[in-house]
This record gives sequence, C-alpha cells and structure tokens, in this order.
Amino acid sequence: SAGNEGSITIDKTLAALPAGVTGPFQAQFVAECSLAGQNSTYLSALTTLSVGSESILINSIPADSSCTITETLDAAPAGYAWTQVLPTAPLTVIAGQTVHAPITNTLAAIPPTVGSIRVNKTLVLNSQVAQASMQFMATCDLPSAGSVYTSPQLVMGTSGTEAADINNIPAGAKCVLSEDISAAPTGFSWQQTIPTAPITVVAGQTVSANVTNTLTPLPAGTGVLRVTNTLTVPREITTPFQFQFTATCGAASFSSPVITMANNSDQTTDITGVPLNTNCSMTEQLPAAPANYHWATISPQATTVTATASPALI
Repeated sequence: SAGNEGSITIDKTLAALPAGVTGPFQAQFVAECSLAGQNSTYLSALTTLSVGSESILINSIPADSSCTITETLDAAPAGYAWTQVLPTAPLTVIAGQTVHAPITNTLAAIPPTVGSIRVNKTLVLNSQVAQASMQFMATCDLPSAGSVYTSPQLVMGTSGTEAADINNIPAGAKCVLSEDISAAPTGFSWQQTIPTAPITVVAGQTVSANVTNTLTPLPAGTGVLRVTNTLTVPREITTPFQFQFTATCGAASFSSPVITMANNSDQTTDITGVPLNTNCSMTEQLPAAPANYHWATISPQATTVTATASPALI
C-alpha cells in the first residue's frame, strides 16, 4: 500500500556542455532494489536533460528496500565522453518519505592521442637566385623504434621563413628531426642548423622546431662530398646518437657537421671545402655503444671518392 512505500529523488546535475555541443540528451534512472530476498526494478520517466540541476522522482518503492541507482544516458557525441558521478552506497527507502540521490553528468572531449611537430623553416639565399625543395622527417620511438613521420614537401624560392607540419605522431613519442633538401646550386653548399635534442610530442598540441638552411658559396677550387648514413638499432634502443665523417685527402682532412640520429633511419650530411678532383678516403667517428652492445659498421673507409663542384655521393 502507499503507506508502506517511499520514493527516491534523483538530484540531477548536468554540467555546462563544451562549446559547440547543444544536445538534447535524454536519461532514465533505474533503482535496482531488494527486499526480503526479492529483487525488483523501478524506473523514472525518460527525461530530457537541461544544463544545471533538476529533480526526477522514482515512485512507489516498498519501504525498507535497499536500492542501487544507475543511469541510462544517451551516447556522447563523437569525440566526447560522459563522466558520471553516482551514489556508491545502496539507499534505504523510508515509508512516506523521499530519499535523495545526487547524480552528476559531465561531457568532456576525449583527450587526443596524437600531436604534431611544426618545422619553422628559414631559408637564407644571400642574394642568390635558387629554389629549394625540402621535406622533414621525424624518426620516433612510438609505436616502435624507427617509426618515421614526414611533412609535406615544401618548396621555397626566396629568403624567409615558412612552416611545415609533421602530423599524427603518437603522444609521448621522442623524435629526432632530420631534413632532406635538394642539392645546392653548383658552386654552393647548404649550411644547416637543426635541433639535435629529441623532441617530445604532446597530445593535442603542436611542438615547434626551428631549422635554417643558408646558401653558402664554396671556396674557389673546392667541392662537396655528400655522405648518406644508415642507422640500424635493436627495437629497445631509442637513445639518439651523434655521428661525424672525415674525408682524408692527401695531407689534408675535412669533416662533416655532427649529425644526430635515432632508431632506424637514414640521414645525409655534406663535407665541404674539399679541393676539386682530389681523391679522398672516408672515416667515421662512432659514438659509444650502449652497454652490452657494439657497433657493426659497413663503413666507407676503403672507398676513394673525388670531390666535385656538385655533391659527390657516398
């Protein structure tokens, strides 16, 4: 009878919705109750929710019933998820009274799982007329060592700064940045400034990295040797390494800039200032190997190369 029944009032709060999300959203509240070993289910009316607070009744529940409250809620929009705060302990229904159950729903954007690296590329042509085509590579340790992510091709024909994004990199990845740039005009070389420390990708954000290429005249009577280095490491090794290459040309030696590499990747570097038509032998300065590992190199030490006005490839 009604005198032996009570009710549960759902004190419902819907937190402010994210910008651009309007609903409507509907919910229904369920009381799963037990009394003297018998289980019963009681439902509220289907309710269209409004931002803020409101009260919703679940009526005609036998007194002394012990009830657990749950909620059935419309699915969240794509890219969002509901957070529900429900009573954690069962409620005991009291004859002729209403017991209050606070419930809060908050809709929030699902945190992104990827981020980006924005390369701010500065080209310095020093009053020369030249066009450079370039692409940037991030060699990262996620989802596995040696994962490579690339920017679109960027073409620049005047001095200045432009941006190229490397997108969809897993959040938390540590990446080493490298660049593939078209050959400098005959009689010139590119002097490159690029970050050597690994870049950590942040979820939902764009991390900036600055790269500069300066077109520099080769000294009269000199040429370029271009070295392509391939790094292969076991999957568990994600530490970046630094490499440098030396061309010994008779009594003179010429060194490349130091390059930073990680995971499994390829990178090029130029040795400039080498006298034209000079035969040179190549050596490589290797970094220390990690503990319990050693370098197995396929080096150009026995190779003789000749510097030319356009890069001679090694």
